[in-house]
Amino acid sequence: MILRCSPPATSGSNIIRQYGPIRASYTDIESSVAKMIGPVEVYRVDHHGSAHSSNPCFSQVLHPQVSVFSCGRNNRYGHPAAEVYHRLKTYGDVYITGGVSRDHGADIRQDIVGDDVEILVSPDGARFWINDRLYHSASEQAEQQRPFALQSCDVNNRLADSSQYEVIEGGVAD
Repeated sequence: MILRCSPPATSGSNIIRQYGPIRASYTDIESSVAKMIGPVEVYRVDHHGSAHSSNPCFSQVLHPQVSVFSCGRNNRYGHPAAEVYHRLKTYGDVYITGGVSRDHGADIRQDIVGDDVEILVSPDGARFWINDRLYHSASEQAEQQRPFALQSCDVNNRLADSSQYEVIEGGVAD
């Protein structure tokens, strides 16, 4: 069954496919795998940080200490999307490789490194360096206690309410 949501679901796409009780949009694969990934120290941001990647629930489950955006200078796509940048910035530091859209302000431009991001990890995994800045890996317990951390993305915190959908193709048995 294919459903359309109006207004668009917060995951970035307004077309949802339903398989039995499971609903998923283009970007909702993130929500489906979030629990398997869990909290991370470093997150290489999906799809240059476009508005159709790194949905709110997925980002909240990963809750990265550091997010790395790979974007080109003055890119015409608006990458990274401001809402994705700000969402990930609330969890930790951000590094942007090449640049950002001309439309972005100083708040986003401050995190441009203009080149590759180098990540080094200590042999025991307890410390890591990003562009010579030292970070400490969190214990599993500390990761679970991060402010606003989620364990997984269930249907209640990843997609719009089912009353906002209409069937546009198929039927309940599809």
